[in-house]
Amino acid sequence: MYCRACWSTWVSGVQVGIAGVQGAQGLQTTHAVSGGRTFIWRSDLATARRVFERPVQQGPGLHRYPGTGAGTGTGTGPSRGPRSGHGVGPGSLPGILVVVPSWGQRCGVAEYTRFLVDELRAQGFTAEVARGQDDEIFSLMRRGGFHVVHVQFEYQLFKPGQLRRLVRQLKARGIRVIATVHDFLPGQVAANSLIKDEFSQVIVHSTRLRDELSRLGINLERIHLIPMGCPRVALSDESAVRASLGVGPGPALGYFGFALPQKGIIELAVAAKALRETVFPHLKVYAFAAPAFFGSGYAGELAAFLAGAGLAEGFVLRRDYLPVQDVVNFLHAMDINVLPYKEMAYVGTSSAVRILMAAEKPIITTDIPYFDDLDGEVYKIPSADPAHIAEAVLYLMANPAKREEMVYRIRRYVEAHNWAQIAGQHARLYIHLAAIAVGGWPSGSGVGAGEAMAAAGEPTYTAWEGNGPPRVAAVPNQVWERVVRRFGRGG
Repeated sequence: MYCRACWSTWVSGVQVGIAGVQGAQGLQTTHAVSGGRTFIWRSDLATARRVFERPVQQGPGLHRYPGTGAGTGTGTGPSRGPRSGHGVGPGSLPGILVVVPSWGQRCGVAEYTRFLVDELRAQGFTAEVARGQDDEIFSLMRRGGFHVVHVQFEYQLFKPGQLRRLVRQLKARGIRVIATVHDFLPGQVAANSLIKDEFSQVIVHSTRLRDELSRLGINLERIHLIPMGCPRVALSDESAVRASLGVGPGPALGYFGFALPQKGIIELAVAAKALRETVFPHLKVYAFAAPAFFGSGYAGELAAFLAGAGLAEGFVLRRDYLPVQDVVNFLHAMDINVLPYKEMAYVGTSSAVRILMAAEKPIITTDIPYFDDLDGEVYKIPSADPAHIAEAVLYLMANPAKREEMVYRIRRYVEAHNWAQIAGQHARLYIHLAAIAVGGWPSGSGVGAGEAMAAAGEPTYTAWEGNGPPRVAAVPNQVWERVVRRFGRGG
């Protein structure tokens, strides 16, 4: 099924001229003006939690439900939310059933689901996972309390006809069925028709994927942009980890992800050999590349190819499936981490780069749709050509200030998009959908997702009326840090 990867460009002796251009990275503030009033988006998590802790209020045809607040949790993580009950109402949260057929296997979507479910449980939700078999799902449904079924959709995990039948059966029972669409292939007609017609709401991770689904004919009111979550890991002593790995005088480059042909691992090995022969004789590459469950044979082919092509020297290929904590600390011991993915025929979002971000080291990626949602947090190269990889490594190694800036941006990104934050965004959507399921908002009432969130107590904006510039009530700390960094405290 999987063909041997090949590389198209070999550079014998890299001669690189670097012209470093550093552009000022400014901050953008988006304003919406309506009826002479300026609306400013408020995304303060503490505010959202306080809103969720409000008592249930009722009005004509409207019910408000609490969300994640202080209380006793039921999950494996720290207790931060009220105990979830079977049903939706005061003091309880809706039960969530997540469907992912690859649960328990070496699969990026399954790993994503595990992070989400663990954090939902920590925030007080009853969250269960099913692999998609009808009898398993309806057995859980009979236990009661599940008003939302959340499908983790990826094309090779589902057969469209079977999934369509399941979704319709669930909807006939009053269940709200939503999907996270992890990637998009325009040519998959049956599956794309299913996404368009059957799911009440769709979650995507990037504006690029949102735009693709919009062109498919899905109303933007049904599409929710929720970024991929980033894990937060306690980092070990870097020098000790480098010693345990045998890094030596370095430098060291890291890679993390499944061993697949499109990931550019061979191109990284070619670039590393050229760098060792010309600039960095002690350079090593540590590729943590476990086999994927759907392409397990390629990892062995890759190891054999590297050895046969003379690319194995200084290239450490780890094929064991390691815990995230270990991987992050290994990557933290690297000087630079690299994801040289090749252009692919589908639109998706990288989960592996979030693991790299947790390691807080500079990251090189290719400039392809998989990394569209990232900007200054990563250093993008035009392609996986070994010359481009080598140029980027040389540039970053020669510019410590650039590396420091990238690490700063990475830390700020992880603060804003860690799994606690991302699960909180899911929680608000679940509460809204569960309220519809139990009759809080009648189906077809014309109430959009934004209005429903506002009605449920979620402040989507703060109105400002006055003559001077608007004052933001709650500015995230990282914004002030950037302002002070650029202009000084008196600026």
